Amino acid sequence: MAIEPSASETNGSEEYGVIPARGQEIHVDRGETFANKLIDLSTGDSVCLRVTGSNSVIRNVGFEGCYRGGRFLLWIDGDPGDVLVENVYMGDGATREGSGCVHGPGGVFLHHGNEADVRLHRCNVQGFPNNGFHCSNTAAGAGSVHFDRCFGKNNGVATFRCGGGADLIENCVAYTDGTDYGHDDDEYLETNGRPVWVWNGGTVTIRDSHFADGPYPNAIVAGANDAPGRISFESGGYRGPIQRTCGSTVDVSPAVSDDPDLSIPDGVPTSAKAAAGGFGRPSNRWRANTDVDLPHSIVFAAGESGEPSAYAFEADAVVTAGHHDARISDGYGVHPAVQGVVEDTVEAYWFRGNLEALSVDGDATVSIQYDGRDADAHEGPKQS
Repeated sequence: MAIEPSASETNGSEEYGVIPARGQEIHVDRGETFANKLIDLSTGDSVCLRVTGSNSVIRNVGFEGCYRGGRFLLWIDGDPGDVLVENVYMGDGATREGSGCVHGPGGVFLHHGNEADVRLHRCNVQGFPNNGFHCSNTAAGAGSVHFDRCFGKNNGVATFRCGGGADLIENCVAYTDGTDYGHDDDEYLETNGRPVWVWNGGTVTIRDSHFADGPYPNAIVAGANDAPGRISFESGGYRGPIQRTCGSTVDVSPAVSDDPDLSIPDGVPTSAKAAAGGFGRPSNRWRANTDVDLPHSIVFAAGESGEPSAYAFEADAVVTAGHHDARISDGYGVHPAVQGVVEDTVEAYWFRGNLEALSVDGDATVSIQYDGRDADAHEGPKQS
């Protein structure tokens, strides 16, 4: 029986442990769960979370800091069965300075001996020189990979790399831009990788996913090592060329747009602490009803220390979450309770009724304004 992802998209405010990177290898064996961990990469050392057995789960794990070690952060080599990797953040980038490999360290690696069916759900991987998701061994192996609502950008070689006939890229986003995660001595610019690279195996299905070129000149590449790749691109969008090498075939449905939506998919964590605490970006299924009257506002602003502050509160009725620039979007999310982390930014909410159980852990400031909504201007809550 397949291991199903958790039903909740934003089940945050969970306790988590902190593990400094010290060159260690952390094993997750058959049937085990590794969850709610913040792995501190500021030490400059390597660390590897290694899955050695199937029917195992990795959930709510955040890797914090630019990675200067030499290994893949997550290595999967399971026996027949299922492996679920869910709500994982590797978005602070990496450099090549600590690696003996010409490409440097990578994010996720699926070993050629892996026989498990791997589901990567709500993962954020950015700025790794040696692939974001290196899973092309499915082209010749017994296992498979299902990328489900994952985000990646600026990964060298490739972000989504696979090749098996049972492989699926679904509700995912990848592209390249000019983000600097911390250059190493040879000035790797984190932009010279394929958003999607499909190897020779079976036909890989892409559904409801969006990709774009940038400093790297192609959105999708099919084919490798003088052998063709095969892709069925059913829905989503892309911008930029599709490179078909060695007789590769990429069937693009008329339902695929030339105007991709490159926003981070719903539910994907946007910081290491958010991932470790069980937070993901609010899901579409909590979209607000704009007819709901939400007259009051609350704003959380990061403190002068620049350190993250965790907050939580409940309202008497409904709460709708705002964007990170403190401007409220009526359609962003409805919850009876909210937990979050503010760091170097401002987060704001409209709500109705009385505030309950308001707490802040850190030096963030809180501003509350009752009956402060201007229904005509929609300018968002003001800080006081």
